Amino acid sequence: MPHGLTQISRTTRACVVVAMLTGGLIASLLQGCAGPPHPPRPICENCRMVCGECEEQDRFVRLQGSSPGLQRDRVPNFSHPVSLRPEDWEIILSSVRVQRQGEPVVFFSLPKGPISNALTQDEIEYLSRTLSLAFAQAQPTEWVVFGLSRPGAPDVSEITTGGWFMKESHLHLLLANYRYAVTAPNVRELVWENPLSSQINVYELVPGDHQTVIQDQKDGLLRTTVNELSIAYQPLLLDEPLSTSALPNGSSSSLLLQPQSKHLSMEERLKTLKRLRDQGLITEEEYRSTRSRLLEQL
Repeated sequence: MPHGLTQISRTTRACVVVAMLTGGLIASLLQGCAGPPHPPRPICENCRMVCGECEEQDRFVRLQGSSPGLQRDRVPNFSHPVSLRPEDWEIILSSVRVQRQGEPVVFFSLPKGPISNALTQDEIEYLSRTLSLAFAQAQPTEWVVFGLSRPGAPDVSEITTGGWFMKESHLHLLLANYRYAVTAPNVRELVWENPLSSQINVYELVPGDHQTVIQDQKDGLLRTTVNELSIAYQPLLLDEPLSTSALPNGSSSSLLLQPQSKHLSMEERLKTLKRLRDQGLITEEEYRSTRSRLLEQL
């Protein structure tokens, strides 16, 4: 090959190699700048993760110790850990109801909104799985906190946050924020990292069967209502008729003491009762007493 052609060939190969190296370097830099599509959300110092799906882009369930957004007397001292199946959580979560408050306007108040389910089916399915995992790992000093975000109007996110805990035979839900409309990303992150801190909550929990609302309302220029729902989850899962059973101390109830429509057969209720005993959620004495009461209904 002529000397001139050989020189051109070598020069061409060198240019190709340089171009390949330069292109790879540029691609690496661009990839580093882009970062992962959904970076992991930072966890507060007093929190710990439970599972992979428990910490997603627009929703989470995690364990958290005491919160600066609560009064000092709400230091965690709960009956954790607890074993409840996702199927149990579906029943519990499906029973939670909310209602928009009647807002005061000058000399009168607007009427309250209709009573509706607090959670969508997709939210129920997600929380059923993750709450089951979280409560099985929770310590007596930890809340089981959650956050849900969904798109509202253009450029608006509706955020729901709160916490769960078990106290003796009652399951409690503290609903700090419900469908709280947020436009600024920094505000959303603030609420996301402090799920037990209530902002402006215009919704209130409505008690259903075997449920009691414990309400703490703070008056001011903007009314803030912290809703707490106490759930007697054992009779709820057993589909027992309502009764004047003992309520938590200091609580008030607006329950209508009417018979609950039967959804479970007697065989299903007895199986559920046995499972609650086998999981250690009720004592042997409670099991025998409740079983006798159910059999009397035959």
